[in-house]
Amino acid sequence: MRQENFFDLVKQNFEYLLKEYGYSITTSNLSSDILDYGIVEYRTNKAIISIQLDRNDVIIILGPINEPEIVWLSIENVVNYLNFINNESFIDLCNDFDNNTEFRMKTRISKCAKVLKDSCQNFLIGDFSQWPEICKFTLKNIKDIYFAKTGEPLPLLKFEEYIIKNYN
Repeated sequence: MRQENFFDLVKQNFEYLLKEYGYSITTSNLSSDILDYGIVEYRTNKAIISIQLDRNDVIIILGPINEPEIVWLSIENVVNYLNFINNESFIDLCNDFDNNTEFRMKTRISKCAKVLKDSCQNFLIGDFSQWPEICKFTLKNIKDIYFAKTGEPLPLLKFEEYIIKNYN
């Protein structure tokens, strides 16, 4: 995917952040090398949303602006928690393995923009009161997956250290 297309797709699909929620674009970097890489960051005084292109994969990270990056989470982690507490099924945020990379990226950007707007409104307005619970839930999932794959407990992570120190 060409970086320019990524930037245009992000601006089109996430325009509501600017118009409806008062976000500003604070960063928009595109690589000039052969690997596709780009980042567009939206911020308010309470929240950050980072949309990243990394070797044809789109990653969306969000979090409270007053917390360190280590506890900013992917949209998948946030939506998994929200679905869990609301007893809803998982929303597939486009793991379509279509061979057409550009189509796959367009689909993922579009789906993630819709899910963010529909499911994450509290965070969009800067209400992160659920954030400690989301971080704890995410950490438990990481530990469970690691144990299932290795049979070993997960070594202590900086993410876990921060949660223990600040969210208990």
